[in-house]
Amino acid sequence: MVRQNISLEGVARKRLRRGQVQDAIIGAVALSGILVVAIAAPNAARLFKDLNIASQNPAHRFRERISVLRKKGLLKWNCVHGTYTLELTRAGRDYAKRIHLRTIKISEPRKWDGMWRIVIFDIPEKKRWLRDKVRHLLDDLGLYRLQDSVWVHPYDFEEILEILKKDLKVGAEMRYVVATAIEWDEPLREHFSLDTTS
Repeated sequence: MVRQNISLEGVARKRLRRGQVQDAIIGAVALSGILVVAIAAPNAARLFKDLNIASQNPAHRFRERISVLRKKGLLKWNCVHGTYTLELTRAGRDYAKRIHLRTIKISEPRKWDGMWRIVIFDIPEKKRWLRDKVRHLLDDLGLYRLQDSVWVHPYDFEEILEILKKDLKVGAEMRYVVATAIEWDEPLREHFSLDTTS
């Protein structure tokens, strides 16, 4: 039984590493626009390190992940004057945006300004999948669910919400409100570890 658990843990770790390498490659291409591939070059070792590729044969593992990403339709090869480069496909650019969203965090200022930031959304039942996705993303960002479609946070995240709205292709269905007070806000203050005396 112990052996089976170790085996499952090993498989889980391997999948996690594969996902991290994949995201690192997509992120590197997204940042630079293109990734010049020169595996035999002197700086290749640094490239593998930057991409979190720790293996006895990092070049082979790199090529393996590139092949998988091409099959998924996220990357494509280009060759100009004998130099091979990797570029993101449209699907790859969309995937890069999703990676970016997963890493975004609402910054916490030294002192709270006393204002509440509220997101209200009204997404119809026929788009339930989108409604569920919005709730999941708002929860990941650390917002407090006040009601089904009303979420609250004490700190400014308007720019992050604009990115979300653009990515999810929602406009007036999702609104950002800044309020000076919320009735019975003690649970909110406790949740966000804010001063409960003022």
